[in-house]
Amino acid sequence: MVKKWQLWISHTKCSVMYLGNTSCNASMTLNDNILPVVDEVKDLGVIVDSHLSFDVHISKTIARAFTRANLIHKCFTSRDAATLWRAVVVYVRPLLEYAICVCSPNCVGQVKRVKSVQRKFAKRLPGY
Repeated sequence: MVKKWQLWISHTKCSVMYLGNTSCNASMTLNDNILPVVDEVKDLGVIVDSHLSFDVHISKTIARAFTRANLIHKCFTSRDAATLWRAVVVYVRPLLEYAICVCSPNCVGQVKRVKSVQRKFAKRLPGY
């Protein structure tokens, strides 16, 4: 651990990520410990890869949202559409909307995949 300005920096929590198509063979150290080189990093719940693409983040977010929507449909005993839709708004939409200004899906396919979570759930509701 390095202490600078009364802040301890742990080398086990640090890593190096090169951005773009460049690859560097130089190893970086922190307090005589070599830092590992990674291709993607998760910071504040957002996964960023070395090409500044958010494809992995969007895919994992959609998978988590589908899982949660399926659990809502499976676990709620009520089949009232308003109640189930309110559960989706409370438990699923925050997953889809978190950090959307950072990792905004800009491809048509990504936008369709994000919208498909709510569309698929709505088709399972009675009366929709």
